[in-house]
Amino acid sequence: MTQPLLPKIFKDRLTTTDELGHRVRVIPAKVQGRFQKAKDKIHFLLVGFFLALPWLTVHGAPALQLNVPQRRFFLLGHLFLPQDVPGLFFVVGSFALALVFVSAIWGRVWCGWACPQTVFIEGFFRRVERWVEGNHLQQRELDKQPWGAKKISLKSLKWALFILGSAAITHSFLALFMGGENVARMIIRPPSENPGSFAVVAVSTLIVLLDFGWFREQFCLIACPYGRFQSVMMDEQSVTIAYDSKRGEPRKILKPEAGAVQAATGDCINCVKCVRVCPTGIDIRNGFQMECIACTACIDVCDEVMEKIGKPKGLIRYASDAELRGEKQKFFRPRVVVYGALLILMFTGLGFRLASQQIFQTEILRAIDTPYQVVVNPDGRRMVINHFKVNWSNVSAYDASVEIVLPKRLQGDGFELIQAQKVFKVLSGQGERNQFFLKFPVEFLQSHSAKVQLEDRWQTNEGEHANKAEVTVVGPDQHI
Repeated sequence: MTQPLLPKIFKDRLTTTDELGHRVRVIPAKVQGRFQKAKDKIHFLLVGFFLALPWLTVHGAPALQLNVPQRRFFLLGHLFLPQDVPGLFFVVGSFALALVFVSAIWGRVWCGWACPQTVFIEGFFRRVERWVEGNHLQQRELDKQPWGAKKISLKSLKWALFILGSAAITHSFLALFMGGENVARMIIRPPSENPGSFAVVAVSTLIVLLDFGWFREQFCLIACPYGRFQSVMMDEQSVTIAYDSKRGEPRKILKPEAGAVQAATGDCINCVKCVRVCPTGIDIRNGFQMECIACTACIDVCDEVMEKIGKPKGLIRYASDAELRGEKQKFFRPRVVVYGALLILMFTGLGFRLASQQIFQTEILRAIDTPYQVVVNPDGRRMVINHFKVNWSNVSAYDASVEIVLPKRLQGDGFELIQAQKVFKVLSGQGERNQFFLKFPVEFLQSHSAKVQLEDRWQTNEGEHANKAEVTVVGPDQHI
């Protein structure tokens, strides 16, 4: 017997709206399968990663921090300052091109597997909802019930847990901009001491609560721009979540012996489970859609149904349009090669920038005064004194102690470094200035001048770094 076609309601509109265009709350059914099991593990790790990253440090520097007021950007212990435009360009460009490259190959795999919107909703909020209110059928039944003690208590418990989760997310988000230590300090202090920050946390918690607890899939459908420009990055060879219509739809066959046309049954039995498990309420059988976030729930539930009815799995699967038409899948194609080459260039540029960046910089200049002074030691030896100024710049992620020292070979030749303070503290991302006098024997000079190699030693919690600094000393002709 021919299977009935899918009701028209699923073909002409989203299940997230009714006939009048009003929003219908999406309560997707929980499905178990190979993709969902893998995704649950990944989401568990990513929830911890997103929450912990702003609090982590690398050798005492933030693992990730966007300190806007002080214009300091930390990434895995590396500091980027506003003047470091090439470094920031490579960081932002690498992330953007990585997303473009992945999208050209696998479509919206980022949305379904790693986007914070999906990770927190699936990894925390829906889990809390199922734990408090039950499965999707029990949740729908609860929504239909009139307000009573049971419904009020369950809804109150759910939203109380939502508030706690939203507050945790908000504090980690705030630590991304203010630093973990500062946020931890404000948490244990009364709100009256930091009213501005408290207001920001309160408003941000409310926004996160409404987004993850209520708005949910509407953000992906309405607010997120990624779904709208993904078609620019993808082509018919891009692998997406696809429904094999050749297998699924009923088809007409001709029986020559009878001379009649008969409808053959396709593999799709119109169970509509692929729609019921979709977190954005789409029908994947309508083909690739902007609203699909590639969560793979429809693949797992369809495979489960196919296994029960004795049909081959893969009616819904990862596939490209070209593959569904029976054409050969092509990985290396112009846009993938171009995106990949640009991504490699970005990673190479970022790596070269980090490797070649001189994070401890020293500039020694001659002071604007008398070029030199000649003095005589008690032993009758004539000595020359030159005056220098030094500018230190610390563009590392760590505070450092720095000092100018003479090489040992010069110390034995009568050289002397005269300075009011030996060791200076140079904070991360800042600079420091100092002055010193270099005293040396007049016979060291050749034609009124000579080159002298000095050392500046930087001490941080990451270790010691030493730089060479060459200065030119001047004085009188030693024969005068």
